[in-house]
Amino acid sequence: MINSIDIPKPNSVWPRGKFFIGRDEEINTVVSLLAPDPSNHISGRKCCIYGASGIGKTELCHAAAHQLRSAYPDAQIYIRVDENGQDRVVLFRIIETIVHIFEPYAPVSDELETLTDQYVSVLDGRRVLIILDGLRSGEFLDRLTRPTSCGLLIAANEKSESLSGESVTLRELPQKASEELLMRMCHRVDANAADLANICQHIPVNLCLTAGYANYSPAIEVDDLVSVFRESAREVAGQSNNHTEAIVSLLLNRLTADERDFFLRLSILSSGFDAALAKEVYFSASQEDVGLDDIQAHLNHFTELNLLTYNQEIDYYCMPTAIENYALKSLGTVPEVWDRLGKAFADSMEWHNSFANRGADEYFLSLSILDERKSTVKNILQYLLGQVAVDRDRILLKFHGLVRSSGKSRFAPRFEQM
Repeated sequence: MINSIDIPKPNSVWPRGKFFIGRDEEINTVVSLLAPDPSNHISGRKCCIYGASGIGKTELCHAAAHQLRSAYPDAQIYIRVDENGQDRVVLFRIIETIVHIFEPYAPVSDELETLTDQYVSVLDGRRVLIILDGLRSGEFLDRLTRPTSCGLLIAANEKSESLSGESVTLRELPQKASEELLMRMCHRVDANAADLANICQHIPVNLCLTAGYANYSPAIEVDDLVSVFRESAREVAGQSNNHTEAIVSLLLNRLTADERDFFLRLSILSSGFDAALAKEVYFSASQEDVGLDDIQAHLNHFTELNLLTYNQEIDYYCMPTAIENYALKSLGTVPEVWDRLGKAFADSMEWHNSFANRGADEYFLSLSILDERKSTVKNILQYLLGQVAVDRDRILLKFHGLVRSSGKSRFAPRFEQM
């Protein structure tokens, strides 16, 4: 049988990034706050990481979690929270995800009281670290009370009275670390690293994007690059998020129209993706069809530009939140992307159900495959239920078969129209 604790790729803790530098003190602080204390008999330990978008909160969560593997050997679960979701839906999805990681077959209740009991039950006797990235409110955190053996690590942009407890605030990188990061990622900027670090405001995502731009534009003299970035920074002075967006815009303008459109569409896959899923959002006016090798080449290119991060261990990509927010804003509603995704998933339902019916192991594996893409499926369903389209009912009917075979609780709180 397949291991009953099988962490879906979107919920896996990633290795520490090779360019994550200058944060050893913060890592040590988080580790010390979350290290289990046998003399502490209250609820599990908790730590909050605060900081602006792009400052490195997610990377800090992953780096600290890796150092805490021996302290929480049963599982480390990463959950990227929908910052715009309703509190009840956010809470439900957090708890449901954790319950199904440990008990994949378990039906879960629509009642939060009952669901919370299930959550406590599956964690009882286990040493688990739960990471919630992007949580904007702690008003429902009492529902996430954990056994003393478990820890909770939260990343949030702003401090909140409801997110009480021990915390670490991430600020800009020191000058020396900023320069070192730039030089590690792009050797040819060595002589100009100090100027570029200042222009980037010592914000890690800005530094990474700037290095990506410099690597992609070898024909442009570094002095000219400095001028380009200085002018871009001047236009958005005092607006940190806009500064990141300005650098992303510079990078995207260096891409072809097809590459740029493809990259923007990837932003709707907020839980991450592999090449096969990315292929479903690629369509080009100049090319009828593309193979996985072509998609892989695009993804490699975006990763080299530091527009995407890549986890080689699980062959999975993710778009950093600061970049994703800009891409989503630039993309707009794009109904054709959601329609295409809906049709692609619907067409795979027959294979999925047939595979699940072969036996216990195959059913278990089918649930693991589904859980990796569950957030995307939920988003597709939510979109389709609000639309009137020619294929809408046919697609929803196929999805209904998937929901029925895998358990409605996997898609709760339920979509009433289904």
